[in-house]
Amino acid sequence: MAGIGKTVYVEKLIHDWAAGSTLSEFDFIFLFSFCKLNMLSERSLSLVQLLQHYYPHMENCEKILISKSVKSLYIFDGLDESIQGLDFENQLACFDENELISLGSLLTNLIRGNLHSSASVWITTRPAAVGQIPLCYIDRLTEIKGFCEQQKKEFFHKKYENRHLAEKMIAIVNKEQSLSPLCDMPIFCCVLSVILEDALESFQYCGLGDYMPVAITSVFTKFLVYVFSHQQQKCEYLTHKKQTIDVLLQSKQKAIISLGKLAFDLLRGQTQTFYEKDLKLYNVDTSLAESGFCKEIVVGNASPSNKAFCFVDRSLQEYFAALYVFLSLNNNKNNPLNTVANSKTLRKHEKSTYSQVCKQAYKEAIKSSCGHFDLFLRFLCGLGTKQNQQMLKGLMTSCEINRDDITKIIQIFKKKLQEDIPPEKCITILQCLSELEDYSLVKETRKFVAAGTVTSRTLMPAEYSALAFVLQMSYGDMETLDLSQHKISSVGLQRLVPVLHLFTSLK
Repeated sequence: MAGIGKTVYVEKLIHDWAAGSTLSEFDFIFLFSFCKLNMLSERSLSLVQLLQHYYPHMENCEKILISKSVKSLYIFDGLDESIQGLDFENQLACFDENELISLGSLLTNLIRGNLHSSASVWITTRPAAVGQIPLCYIDRLTEIKGFCEQQKKEFFHKKYENRHLAEKMIAIVNKEQSLSPLCDMPIFCCVLSVILEDALESFQYCGLGDYMPVAITSVFTKFLVYVFSHQQQKCEYLTHKKQTIDVLLQSKQKAIISLGKLAFDLLRGQTQTFYEKDLKLYNVDTSLAESGFCKEIVVGNASPSNKAFCFVDRSLQEYFAALYVFLSLNNNKNNPLNTVANSKTLRKHEKSTYSQVCKQAYKEAIKSSCGHFDLFLRFLCGLGTKQNQQMLKGLMTSCEINRDDITKIIQIFKKKLQEDIPPEKCITILQCLSELEDYSLVKETRKFVAAGTVTSRTLMPAEYSALAFVLQMSYGDMETLDLSQHKISSVGLQRLVPVLHLFTSLK
């Protein structure tokens, strides 16, 4: 999987080998990147020339190649990025380290053991390219799964000397279910840490104290941009042509929208698994799906010729689904959420607006008992903010969403909090308000909690929901929730139910 840490793992391993702490059985380790090897794909060269090209100080490497007592390890990083691929059926055998052959032939003969037979070969790749190497030449297969729970914590503690800041970030990741699974990917942790650092500073400046930011749309948007810009950096190395982020996203627009449509249709069908034939049906390139957004999975009834996939996490699927709906509205004035009946009614009056689409998405979320549209709604709200639209300019052909439209949906959501709706849906609404950068209810709640006035007045239903939300997203002691001094109505108690499980005891 892209961003899971394959290249960094290789570099760390070589560092440890040079320090003498691992792989001591090898005298030499030679590292080659397939991305760089692509530059030699049209040339004929020998193994000796390949080594001297990347390691020019090794003028007498022939002695290493013929010595049985010298142990070497060849590491080829990123087979999935090779433009040539490996063809074991049509390559001729070669046993001479000085013979000029194609790069593809050189690599297959090295893997077969025809060249430098005493050496070991290690290849890193995403799962899609593993099939290029016949099983008879594979002695060991290792999967890098990214960070475990303990390593996630270590990442934040190592990156930030301020222990309080690191602990806050860890608490946010643990509380926000949509972030935690994706933090298995080191690349996602890197993006997330930068965003959280800025957000926590701004929240402190605004007087929100230990309340923790929950606007996650910008995290996913920056992750999207980072994945494509990281890929582009590798292309720039080869072509020496630089592209701005806007131009890069513009070139990927159709592919991103196609992947988003697939995600949206899967969401409506309440399924996560799709197949290679679905990628073709939606005109999604397999390489895009495997760029860090999706992963190949094993399904019992899937044939080898029809691989099965799913998004890295359900939250990423809902982000792409929301992005598809948002871009359909912004670029084409279409609303994929419309049923046929709704579309006919709407055409008589006007085109869909952003507030109408958000309102419709809210209805879908309310109807869903399993909550599979809740996160989609949050992302749809977040995509309407100026910050996210600025990052996604390359995908948008129309102007920004009107601020009045955002104000309208904020007012609609606040009215919904006064209605008789499930308490967990109230939390979803408050999360949406955070995505829309409206923290007014949170600020008001923090003020009356700090002043102690909550004990002397009966709160409105919306205020109870805001109190639950503040308790859920606050950093600090979560041992005991003392309600003994509060005037809480039955409706209020019901609104607090979603957060009661966070405390070990109640009073």
